[in-house]
Amino acid sequence: MVEDVGNALNSVGIDLSHVKVRARDGVVTLRGQLRSNEAVQLAGDTAASVSGVKTVKNRLRVRK
Repeated sequence: MVEDVGNALNSVGIDLSHVKVRARDGVVTLRGQLRSNEAVQLAGDTAASVSGVKTVKNRLRVRK
């Protein structure tokens, strides 16, 4: 599932160099930093759309 979420994030242009994806029992946790609030929201929404994902814990922050 981690690979599926990573591929989905990559496909919408999310830079994964500062993002960690973890998954367990359908719960995906995103941690790291992105460039904007919009990117953080897009990452969470995209991860939630991946097959098998039940919940997303979006712990991403905007890089300062």
